[in-house]
Amino acid sequence: MPFASSPGVGRDAGAVDRPQAVGTLGAVRARIRRGSRRRWIPILGMALALAPCAAQADLAGIHSCLESNAPRQSSVQQLVVQARDSLGRVSESRAKLYWRRLPDGHERLLVRMEAPEDLADVALLVIGQMAERPSVYLYLPELDETRRVFSSAEVRPVLGGDLPLEEIRRLINLTDHTTLRLLDEVELAGNRVWAVEARPNGLSSYQRIVALVDQRYCLPLQLEFYGIEDRPLRRVRVDPEQVTRAAESWMPRRVVVEDLREGSEMTVATISLEVDIPLAPSLLTVKALRR
Repeated sequence: MPFASSPGVGRDAGAVDRPQAVGTLGAVRARIRRGSRRRWIPILGMALALAPCAAQADLAGIHSCLESNAPRQSSVQQLVVQARDSLGRVSESRAKLYWRRLPDGHERLLVRMEAPEDLADVALLVIGQMAERPSVYLYLPELDETRRVFSSAEVRPVLGGDLPLEEIRRLINLTDHTTLRLLDEVELAGNRVWAVEARPNGLSSYQRIVALVDQRYCLPLQLEFYGIEDRPLRRVRVDPEQVTRAAESWMPRRVVVEDLREGSEMTVATISLEVDIPLAPSLLTVKALRR
């Protein structure tokens, strides 16, 4: 710390004592420097020791922020989906999505198509936890038949494409069966965001996910999904101007899902939304697919 010069106490005393005073001041400064080093060494050591704890505390806060924003027990969304394939062809469909968390931690997700007409009432039911292989059932109203399916290849011909179910579920609840790591704090389109890496624990189509989490909403504004390579396979973007409050959660009303391998894109717009409302247990069952 710099020291200001002190005014002299008298001309004679100053003249006589100046060399001694300078020598004394130099010795004092040397002692101060040595003392400062001694004082700062333990302080610096303490700061370095606490730095990982502070980072962990920040990460714990981000984890809590994300977790508290996720719906607790249920949601119902009516969706309009516009899909553009790699050749530029555009299609539009409508669906209703029901989600419910059971007391044992398992989840049920039902997608029931409403339009176009040839897909009306086709339904897909997913039962299980995020990190486990789920049981998936497809209902075909033309055949009045429910069949169990084991891959997206069986669903794609019926629906005309993939449903980005894992990507949307990770968007709504990034902390579910993942390990988080804080990468940075940056700005995205004028919004302060945390850059977070999430590594799925258990079954997933991806090795890691890099998310930009809005600090106001505790909601990712962008997710990039990686396989074993160093470039993303899919990207999910949320319009920050299209985020709404439902119950205790901030939820996206417009989401863009890009398939970076195929060059296709899907825009999912929510036209109605209910969160944490009572849902009859019988609604999300295999039996209820036939209605």
